[in-house]
Amino acid sequence: MVVFTALGDRVDRWLTINEAKIIAQQGYQYGRMAPGKINSHAAGVVIHHLNLAHGRAVTAFRTAKAKGRIGPDTLTRTRREYGSPEVMITENGVPDSDGDSGQPTVDHARVEFLKQHLRALHQAITDGCRVIGYHAWSLLDNFEWAAGYSQRWGLVRVDFDTFQRIIKGSASWYSTVAEGNQLPRK
Repeated sequence: MVVFTALGDRVDRWLTINEAKIIAQQGYQYGRMAPGKINSHAAGVVIHHLNLAHGRAVTAFRTAKAKGRIGPDTLTRTRREYGSPEVMITENGVPDSDGDSGQPTVDHARVEFLKQHLRALHQAITDGCRVIGYHAWSLLDNFEWAAGYSQRWGLVRVDFDTFQRIIKGSASWYSTVAEGNQLPRK
């Protein structure tokens, strides 16, 4: 409630839980991420508590009369099962492929991934999903919990020694799509 009261007049989109599946599955079922547990029962308990936390956050949001929208990030299943609420895609991406060239700014696999996912997103919108936003993951190469700096997820390459940022092909492609608000026909 404190955050909604303090920032409720300045934030227009609130997300309650980020990557609930990753938290439960990778952290508690398979043990690949924090806290590194391998316990299916615990994974179920975690999902239950994440859902409770989401519910409490929504209640606090409404009690504080904060402006904007709040919710989890899901899509077609949510439309079918919950009457088509508004949805925001908060993270959608793929790490650089080993199959791409040795050039650090060439990332054909990411461009293809984004094309396929944005086409599917467009179809979901056509089918009635109320998508209010989309965010590619990630703007910059970053540290990933399970993989450290070994995977590069960014549209912009980061040289981790100098911190220089270098635009990748996917950033240029995504910029064109965003600016024109449409996918290329090819």
